[in-house]
Amino acid sequence: MKVILLQDIKGAGRKGEVKDVADGYARNFLLKQGLADIASAKKVSEVEAVLATTQKANELDLKRSQEAVAKIDGQEVTISEKVNDVGHLYAALSKDTVAAAVKKQLKVNLDPAQVLFESPIKDTGEHQVRIDFPHGLEAEITVQLSAS
Repeated sequence: MKVILLQDIKGAGRKGEVKDVADGYARNFLLKQGLADIASAKKVSEVEAVLATTQKANELDLKRSQEAVAKIDGQEVTISEKVNDVGHLYAALSKDTVAAAVKKQLKVNLDPAQVLFESPIKDTGEHQVRIDFPHGLEAEITVQLSAS
């Protein structure tokens, strides 16, 4: 029996795939549990349309991520923070601060969760910061931290 999988099923396939499975497996498990639907021509074309739309959206997202990486990779961002007498920050530099500086200076919107530090930044000077993007892309920027 041909079915359309409504969820990822270990050993059977991924969501949206049309699979030919045993009649008993389809009737007694997949259909009963709501994990699959009988593959009619109309439903198959609907699933293919949704998958095509999703693929286009993923391609557009990948293109945007590649453009953002190309724009900021290797760039420098200057941030000014309050420091104590020894030249240390009162609190470690936050990911929100870096994301805001990148948005303001490099005109690229970042989610603070994309900003990754090797260790907390508490000293003035030059620091390397990695920015993770979807699709496994990443960029590295230099943060020039100075006293305000």
